[in-house]
Amino acid sequence: MKTIRWSVLAVIALGAAGLLLARGDTVRTTDADSEVRALRRQAEELQSRLKTLEQRLTKVESAKPSVPPRIEILPRSSNAPPMILVPPHRDALKRSGQSPKIWGGGDINGWPYCYIPCEGR
Repeated sequence: MKTIRWSVLAVIALGAAGLLLARGDTVRTTDADSEVRALRRQAEELQSRLKTLEQRLTKVESAKPSVPPRIEILPRSSNAPPMILVPPHRDALKRSGQSPKIWGGGDINGWPYCYIPCEGR
């Protein structure tokens, strides 16, 4: 009789322990399942957004003209002043090496310098 009691008690204890462990696992799996569901939903939303963007891109690319646009040059209005082209100075890049007379100057270590007055005399 004692052995039956012990065996019944052992079965009940093991069942209770298994039930407690099973409940702990289901709580953990439901949290993980909800996170997985949320991530799957987010992935599906991103895939649908990517698909719509790809469709829009193909639509825009197909709408581009294959011929470059024609550029039209229209005559100026009579109110606009005429443009006067000034020819460049022939000696623009050549330097004479002389500074104006009102400038002072000198030489330091072989480098020439000059004073440029701020006021006219």
